Amino acid sequence: MHIYGWVETHIGGARGSWSGALQIDHLVDRNRKLFDCLYEPEPGSGLIALQRVRGFPDDISAEMRSHVKEYGYDSEPSSAFHIPWSSLANIKWARVVEWPRLDVELWWQRAPGEYELKSNRHDPAKLSREELTTLLETRGSYDKAQYRYVVREGREQVTVSRRWRCLFTAMGLWAKRLGPDCVRLVGFFE
Repeated sequence: MHIYGWVETHIGGARGSWSGALQIDHLVDRNRKLFDCLYEPEPGSGLIALQRVRGFPDDISAEMRSHVKEYGYDSEPSSAFHIPWSSLANIKWARVVEWPRLDVELWWQRAPGEYELKSNRHDPAKLSREELTTLLETRGSYDKAQYRYVVREGREQVTVSRRWRCLFTAMGLWAKRLGPDCVRLVGFFE
């Protein structure tokens, strides 16, 4: 998977507009685990996505709009996303980042009050929307029929390459000058 897009900055207050400040296509490298953390976790990874904003914002820059057309899209790609700097600002972008993850254990009830562990890393993608929502809201255990789901919070080490750290450093510098809501990453992946 490769990511294409722009770091956009907003200048000019309420009457201003977004403009492309840095094209990321050749700057960042492929890093599925980091992308899981930022946007869309791979099913079964357990990683908690930082941002789940799918699609482009309504006010994308002219550079990004042109970029999308260059790649042959007449409309917004289905993989479009945007991440505001304010979502990234509190993370210390070192070579290795500790990232939150949720592990779901699946227990089977053999008899009333007796449970047997069936899976210590159950794939959340196999859960219904109702089950997953309940688990994320309770962050504990959830019983359904003869099963008990238990959520355990943990941390996972994610490697961040020099190229990605360079991107986040540049975004942070712009955010210091313009404000955290005036810098964002807009892109799509193939």
